[in-house]
Amino acid sequence: MQEPTATETTSWRIEELRRLEMCERALAHAYRSHPRSGELWDGELNRIAMHHLQHAAILRGRLAALGAEPGDGMDDEWVRGGDLVDAERASLATYHDHLTDLDPATARAVVEFVIPDHAMALHCLDPQFEPDRDGAE
Repeated sequence: MQEPTATETTSWRIEELRRLEMCERALAHAYRSHPRSGELWDGELNRIAMHHLQHAAILRGRLAALGAEPGDGMDDEWVRGGDLVDAERASLATYHDHLTDLDPATARAVVEFVIPDHAMALHCLDPQFEPDRDGAE
């Protein structure tokens, strides 16, 4: 079996980054359109939505650094079914599964910012979840 060329590897990474960026935007949209109850809860949902938009911006920056453009629209892979807990679990699993596939600068940003934010969001939604398992402080 032949190893992929550098161009094929870069192309695959770009497509993966596009998909992750679109998933982050879809997750932010899911938080913003979630039925709200109470001022505090509303503030938490908005805060988490803003973190997901920041993640999308980080990923767009990495796409630009690789000479690529972000994708159009959103990818609802994480939010299918509408349950935010399931969406956060799916996002964490996706990032953990693909961490070694990312270029070093993107992987560092994901480990330092994205994974901890997803873990904290999951803890907010499900207090039984222990965020420190995923590197969140």
